[in-house]
Amino acid sequence: MLQFPLRPTGLAPALSDARHRRLLTWLLDALTLLVAALTVVMGHAAWLVLPLVVLSAVARVSANAAVRRSDRASRRQAERYFQKAGTMLLDLDREGRVRAINEAGCAVVGRSAEELVGADWFAIALTSEYEPQGRAAYAEVIGRGELRREHVDLELVASCGEVRHVQWHSELLHDEHGRVTGMLCAGTDVTDRRRMEEQLQAEQRELGALHRLAQDVGALEDARPAVVEHVRSLTGAAWVALSEREGDEIVVTAVAGEVPLRGVRVNVEDRSLQAKVMASGRAVFAAEAATDERISPRLLEVAPDTRSIYCRPVMASRSPLGVLTVGWHRPVASVSVREAALVAVAGHEASVALERRATVRRLEALALTDALTELPNRRLWDRELPIALARARRSQTDVAVAMLDLNAFKQHNDVHGHDAGDTLLREAARAWQDVLRGTDVLVRLGGDEFALLLPDCGQDGAEATALRLQDAVPHGAGVSVGVAVWDRVETGDELVRRADQALYADKATAREARLEDPARLAALAALALAGSAELDRLAEVAAWLAEAPSAAVTLLDDQRQHIVASCGLSGPAVEEGGTALSGAICRHTVASGRPFVVADCREHPLLVDHPAVADGVLAYAGVPLVDADGQVLGALCAFDGQPRAWSDDHVSALQTLAVRVVASLTRP
Repeated sequence: MLQFPLRPTGLAPALSDARHRRLLTWLLDALTLLVAALTVVMGHAAWLVLPLVVLSAVARVSANAAVRRSDRASRRQAERYFQKAGTMLLDLDREGRVRAINEAGCAVVGRSAEELVGADWFAIALTSEYEPQGRAAYAEVIGRGELRREHVDLELVASCGEVRHVQWHSELLHDEHGRVTGMLCAGTDVTDRRRMEEQLQAEQRELGALHRLAQDVGALEDARPAVVEHVRSLTGAAWVALSEREGDEIVVTAVAGEVPLRGVRVNVEDRSLQAKVMASGRAVFAAEAATDERISPRLLEVAPDTRSIYCRPVMASRSPLGVLTVGWHRPVASVSVREAALVAVAGHEASVALERRATVRRLEALALTDALTELPNRRLWDRELPIALARARRSQTDVAVAMLDLNAFKQHNDVHGHDAGDTLLREAARAWQDVLRGTDVLVRLGGDEFALLLPDCGQDGAEATALRLQDAVPHGAGVSVGVAVWDRVETGDELVRRADQALYADKATAREARLEDPARLAALAALALAGSAELDRLAEVAAWLAEAPSAAVTLLDDQRQHIVASCGLSGPAVEEGGTALSGAICRHTVASGRPFVVADCREHPLLVDHPAVADGVLAYAGVPLVDADGQVLGALCAFDGQPRAWSDDHVSALQTLAVRVVASLTRP
């Protein structure tokens, strides 16, 4: 039986009927008193009202019995409501002992009503940490007689040790004199709801983390550090490492956490966990890292506090690209399905990051590599030269630059074809690389021009390297090389300009030697140095094609420049049929074996003091005359007394006409 006032709203009709019966009883009592008073006043005539008295007594007894039955029914109904209520109902006395508790309350704490009724609620149901605080707060409320907070959240401990979260609504109980006798509490077990809310929040955090991870992978040039940081956040691990395969080794390339693992290498043939995961493509978990023989001693050496390790492969097209290793400083019995799924998703993002990085590297290599020779190109040269100068400045060492140019490469192409020219470029690149150091950087700037960066190399070393390059070139005409050693003051462009000047000087020397080539002189000796009407007409055509006032056909031996045909020219050189080789403007065309075009001779370093400039030649365009054996016989030249620009069409037209000139010269 319950021993506290009940005021459930569901009992209002029953209690209302009881009040009506009590009112009827009071009316009958009043009627009985009236009859008694009339009996005293009227004497023997009172027998007339005796039936009324008897009727009043019977009615009174009946009403009292009905009230008692109604009270018992109301109490039983209240007890059923109390016990079957879906929420916890708890009645505590002033000391916090349980006076009554319903079935829902017993189910939450996992104890029977017999165990709980009369027991100290705070000692049996509250956590040890909260019991003193809860008991003191309850005593304060009872003493004050006032509830400042009707709603409060508490943690209860079930008999099995499980902590349950309960939301309480409390009301103080009073006796008929208004004194506080205890507290009636209604509680709702929100443990499952809390758990679901926490799980939902965790899922939202995880989805947000995965979304940020995907964004980082898509946006960052190198997303590997972001991947390991996000995996560490998702798993609550002490550290996370990403390893990639490099040759026969597995190398840690990204680390999140305070462990010096970056750069640690493991051989793929080792029995380590990472090597096995890389080989099998399957995830592996080690609950006790310290005693697991699969864990690399090197890993435990640099991360000694690691208790548990989980390794998962980073896959791409069913092939492992790397390994994600997750380490905890606390013991972990097993990796949950959810954690494994999160690491798997992060592993997929890691594979995207690795593939993207590999693609970027390939594109960078393509952008920095010459497709024909597979040497680095000008882009890499422009990037590496400032770095080499800065490194030399810090280390106080020398750095040299060499510029290379294949001699007579144009004639080689014209005679043997462009495929042969491409083959020569590839062979030259391979031959030069064989005689260079691993730290030297050889690049192809374009055409037959190459550049060489020589770190930690002075003048003697640079000149010795130039000789090795000249000896190694698989080309009869050879290669011209110009070297310059950095003076620690000039810029990179200025250093390259000095090397270019040295190259030009070396090429000039080679050109002079070409003028004295016996094979060339022998080819000239077989020709008649006298002009002809056909050659004069070809000179006129040359002037017309070049849109120039004058043109000439010249042949050069080792002593003189012979003018065999001309148009628009006059003066001693024409009258004498030529000039000394030192004053021949066409010698540069013959020596180089390629077109020599000058818009303003007064500004060109080779012609600024040339006698032809004093004679009024201010613009020059000459193309070589090459016979069937590749020998440069002379030049087809166009002249102008004013500075002017020569178009590619002008030069191309002269080259085409030069073939007819050579045919005319060599015709028997």
